Amino acid sequence: MTVELLAAARVISKPINDLYEIGKDRFKSKLQKVKTNSNINKIHKSISSVHKVKTIWQIDKAVSLKRFYYPSSLTIDNKKTNINSISKIPTNGNIVIQGIVGQGKSIFLRYLSYQEINIGSRIPIFFELRRIEKK
Repeated sequence: MTVELLAAARVISKPINDLYEIGKDRFKSKLQKVKTNSNINKIHKSISSVHKVKTIWQIDKAVSLKRFYYPSSLTIDNKKTNINSISKIPTNGNIVIQGIVGQGKSIFLRYLSYQEINIGSRIPIFFELRRIEKK
């Protein structure tokens, strides 16, 4: 580098650094907002997909639970209760939903998660144990 170029770089570096410092926070907040909106869209897409399932009649494409779901009922303290939202389930301790394979336990929980999304007061977290891997 020549001496003139080094001198010019020193003269220009202060205003450039000042400009960077001024713009850094402004651009950082805008970039954070864009990242947040992107994450919110991903979360929304993930949560709203909980009501889409593949069925034995439609294996290639997921369909909405609303097209085939029949309301479930639970036996709680020897009393049969229709359940259409999580708030209808008593919360005095842990709950075990028990049944044989294919009885609809996962579909029932997907339905309850979807109902929570529609109500909008809570964000449901739905995951199936069969999909959890050691990784």
